[in-house]
Amino acid sequence: INADVANLIGTGIRPRFLATNERDRKALTEDFLTFANECDADGRTNFDGLLKQAILAAKVDGECLIRIRPRRADSGLRIPIQFQILEIDYLDSSKNGANGNNLIINGIEYDAIGRVIGYYLFAEHPGENTRYRLKRQQSTLIPAASVIHYFNAERPGQGRGFSQLASVIAATR
Repeated sequence: INADVANLIGTGIRPRFLATNERDRKALTEDFLTFANECDADGRTNFDGLLKQAILAAKVDGECLIRIRPRRADSGLRIPIQFQILEIDYLDSSKNGANGNNLIINGIEYDAIGRVIGYYLFAEHPGENTRYRLKRQQSTLIPAASVIHYFNAERPGQGRGFSQLASVIAATR
């Protein structure tokens, strides 16, 4: 899996800007490189590191969530947005049922025509053992526009991903 992830990312993804003059292309490239070093909401890695985390999590767990974290203009960031990679465990998959005209399936809320409205997410990892845990067990609906649900949809209407390791799990047991 690690070799596959390394082959997917390679030396990193670098955009090529189509600005008509060289000065604008250089400015856009500089903006991107600065953003790439500031884009991790947790402050632990850079753009390539986030890609690696997302791809690795999706291969092992079948999916992951990427929170889009808008920041204030005075945050000191050149581009006021950051991303946070979350294990799929943050999704409250126990949430199921109707919510008015909407339907909640495995922690994902859909509208009447099947569009994703949002994701019920825990504020912290449900496996973390902290003294504040009891206060924060409730999940909150996060709008779909603020979350990228990264998984490989292999069939129409599929709402969740499958681990690439699923075929060997039974044999391993």
